[in-house]
Amino acid sequence: MHMTNVPILQEGLEANLTDCHNTLMPRVLPEVEELKLNNFGNTTHV
Repeated sequence: MHMTNVPILQEGLEANLTDCHNTLMPRVLPEVEELKLNNFGNTTHV
């Protein structure tokens, strides 16, 4: 009986992870990319 619930649970967890990823990453990534660009600009100009 319990084994049938496992795939459903796993799918739910994966859905939660992707939701979390989709809501958090757009906020974090632009800042990271900006830092990378700034660092890249600094190293190329020097």
